[in-house]
Amino acid sequence: MVKAAWFRNYPANELPEKFDQVVQSWDTANKSSELSDFSVCTSWGIKGKNLYLLHVLRRRMEYPELKRAVCEQCVGFEASVGLIEDKASGTQLIQELIEQGLRSPAISRRPTRSCACTPRPRSSRTGLSICPRKRRGSPNTSTS
Repeated sequence: MVKAAWFRNYPANELPEKFDQVVQSWDTANKSSELSDFSVCTSWGIKGKNLYLLHVLRRRMEYPELKRAVCEQCVGFEASVGLIEDKASGTQLIQELIEQGLRSPAISRRPTRSCACTPRPRSSRTGLSICPRKRRGSPNTSTS
């Protein structure tokens, strides 16, 4: 279970200049129709024991746009690790990225990813997951 107490907010001026690692996690969907699920990418900066939520991309996309978005987000945030759910369009995406010679993305199924993440904030030896302070009326997501 994930608890709100594990998270705190940070103002933009408290963001570290450089991260030890940037990790992106993708949950991909199949279609861009109005009733379809969104594809979502969260980008996290890791500095020491702390995790900083840098960006959330949430958009309905057809596969070609999804593939472009994965590459753009990876380059834009200089991601060192990419987690792509090995289901639905994620399976095809992983296969194509490997075939194109991009470094092999780390593959994780949803239950494993969730279980692997939840113990981290509870441990007294680790830091907090830190989210950007939301501005009034402006969600911390990109849907365009």
